[in-house]
Amino acid sequence: MTKAPLALALILLAAISCAQGKTIDGIAYGEKATLSGIWFTNFENSRFLECSDSCEGDSLCEWASIACADKNCAMLDQPARRITGDKSQEPPEGAFRIRFIGRRGLVPHKSRYLGDGGKDVWIDQVLEISQADEPR
Repeated sequence: MTKAPLALALILLAAISCAQGKTIDGIAYGEKATLSGIWFTNFENSRFLECSDSCEGDSLCEWASIACADKNCAMLDQPARRITGDKSQEPPEGAFRIRFIGRRGLVPHKSRYLGDGGKDVWIDQVLEISQADEPR
């Protein structure tokens, strides 16, 4: 009878470690996934809207604040500047359709500043980026 609880404990321990969530800069994120959606950026905002099938219509998810593995999000800024032809080192402006490997924050948060998303997204690697129409 003592073998069953031990086996159950080992199974649960394995399941927990397989989830591969991670805490980064004090924010709990889920497992790595390929995500896609709209990244909107201007001089005071940089946020992400995940899209299921399309980013059309009013039934969109909440915006998420973005953090990047390279800390300053140059992995987004540099290709966005190339797409728009911007030669400056200022943050790019516009809307971009992006696909990346990253993580979703596990806990929503209250807005920390005007334009802040209610969720967090961590970007490990950008896979695709192209210009998009600005979301409504």
